[in-house]
Amino acid sequence: MDNGKGFYQNLWEGNYSLGRTYWLYGVVGNMLAYMFAWVVMIFLPVSVEPFALILPLIYGFIVLVGVWNAASKYNGFFLWAWLARIIVACNVVTAVYKFAVLTSLIAAFEFLP
Repeated sequence: MDNGKGFYQNLWEGNYSLGRTYWLYGVVGNMLAYMFAWVVMIFLPVSVEPFALILPLIYGFIVLVGVWNAASKYNGFFLWAWLARIIVACNVVTAVYKFAVLTSLIAAFEFLP
């Protein structure tokens, strides 16, 4: 694909196929991003850990938007596009829930002696 845009912009806009975006960049790419963060957390100081986890989260967000947009451009069997969108929606709901639980846990630990 040579449209003058970078990889992340093409991914964000859903310019890659739905299967490629979901499986290669979503499943495999997220696994590699978290493995990279895990290696960074093992070998670098503890103060770097939050930054090591931010990169996979940003990448994952870009992929979720990319899957959603690729599903809207998908011309194949309609069920695949709908299933991809359902999975994206479930991931967003799960992320919001985890964020809410995490913030409540942090708030609870602030009151401990």
